[in-house]
Amino acid sequence: DEVGIEPRETWYQKLYVPSLKWALGHRAITLVVAGALFLGSMALVPIIGTSFLPSMGEKMLVVEIELPSGTDSGTTSEVAALIEAPLADNDDVETYYTTIGTSTTSVHASMAAAMGGGDNTAEITILLNDDANQDKEQADLRLKTEEINDALKMAFGMEQVELDFITVLSGDEAQGGQMGFGSGLDISVMGESSADVGNATDLLYGRLEKIEDISNLETDLSKVVPRLDIELDSAEIAARGLIEQELRNELFLLRMGYTVEGVSVDVDGERYGVFVKGVVAELGFADNPEKALALANQLRVGAPQSVALHEVATVGLPARPTHIGHIDQKLSASISGDITAKNVGAVNRLVEDEIDAVEEEVEALGIEGVEIRPGGVMEEMAEGFERMGIAIMVAMVIAYLILVVSMRSILNPLIIMVSLPLASIGALLALLIGGYTLGMSGMMGVLLLVGIVLTNAIVLIALVEQLRKQGMNTYDALVEGGRTRLRPILMTALTTMFAMLPLAFGLGGGTLIAGELAVVVIGGLFSSTLLTLLVIPVIYSLVDGLRRRRARAG
Repeated sequence: DEVGIEPRETWYQKLYVPSLKWALGHRAITLVVAGALFLGSMALVPIIGTSFLPSMGEKMLVVEIELPSGTDSGTTSEVAALIEAPLADNDDVETYYTTIGTSTTSVHASMAAAMGGGDNTAEITILLNDDANQDKEQADLRLKTEEINDALKMAFGMEQVELDFITVLSGDEAQGGQMGFGSGLDISVMGESSADVGNATDLLYGRLEKIEDISNLETDLSKVVPRLDIELDSAEIAARGLIEQELRNELFLLRMGYTVEGVSVDVDGERYGVFVKGVVAELGFADNPEKALALANQLRVGAPQSVALHEVATVGLPARPTHIGHIDQKLSASISGDITAKNVGAVNRLVEDEIDAVEEEVEALGIEGVEIRPGGVMEEMAEGFERMGIAIMVAMVIAYLILVVSMRSILNPLIIMVSLPLASIGALLALLIGGYTLGMSGMMGVLLLVGIVLTNAIVLIALVEQLRKQGMNTYDALVEGGRTRLRPILMTALTTMFAMLPLAFGLGGGTLIAGELAVVVIGGLFSSTLLTLLVIPVIYSLVDGLRRRRARAG
């Protein structure tokens, strides 16, 4: 079949054809410039930064309240009211609503209870106006809640506990934590000894506190409440003619919530049967732990002759962790927090450096068997980028194999594949201009480019091969092929780019996550289309020259 040639050049062909002839006449300069642009785009990656998923975009704050276990819903409601008071007069707050405790009839009650929900918990969701400064509102609200936190610590007798009962999160931080992704930091410290785990956790916590882009940092070792601790004295028990095992059985039943015959306390001259719940707040003495301790000390136990508990045991109210974890049959502690920086990958690298430093420090102290395992967004990003990288490589291999079979050539498909790195130039530059980081949506855009970008090079090289088979020399075939295929290549690229503009500008609902993908596709198509029309012909001419020289030498 004969190839149709357009009789008259358009204005864009008049611009392109001289540029193509110049590139073919200065092949070394063309390739050097293309290579420099590619390397320059790779240098943009640290500046652009990386993240897992882009922002959800909605301006929202979430206040999480978790008071000591056993706090009644009335007290929790009063604390929530203290936070709600200034919100009503804030013009930047569109609306807010509060949820206190967990409904016993809710189908989610068991899940909420497992996550720590109950009468002692509350959540305030605050929706801000579109023109509100979310960061400023979050900072102001944190300042207000700090005073409430300090007052609550005094009320519950926990001034020394490094734990905030109230935390203020942005909408992205809260939604990321609920959905299992986002910017959450979650690090597990494992070991054979609780003391070793505690030391390593304290060292790492101290280092992470100094990273400015991590907020709401806490460790489950800091979540402590006063608990009743009873240590029996065997010598005193024997001296009073009591049986130690029977006392242990009585105390076990008391802790299980049973009243035991003969076990009682004297309150205002009257004796009462008792059972032990263990947590000071649940005993009703959160504001006066000493009173709870005095009550426990006068508890009379033993039979047939009862004695005061303090006579045969040491009774205390030490602050103990509320959680003891195990991972792979090892004791574990966790450190959690929120990454507030846009460049999550940079913060992850800082955290990894601190983990390495702590591991070296722990080893220098002679502590063995301690393992620090990063999780949360660090683990999700590593796995996500690795899988997407594999998917992109597989897509490139499949595309190459299809081209080899279709074109019955090995070299021509390789030339066509050069258009892929050319796409990265515009993709990364577009992310920088658009203010995006490279996340999973961007990686999906790169995966789409593998199929879209190759189309331009395929239609160009296919026509050049056809013209050469008709007897045209390589140079003329490249010039004519470029001039002829310029219009369909531009049409294909421009229609795709314009179709992506609504997503890139975030027009319509649910398009915020796709914005990063659209920007990558638009930028990649732009650079790839322009450079493919110049660089691919240059590479083709070089390869063809090498083939001709090898053929003559053969």
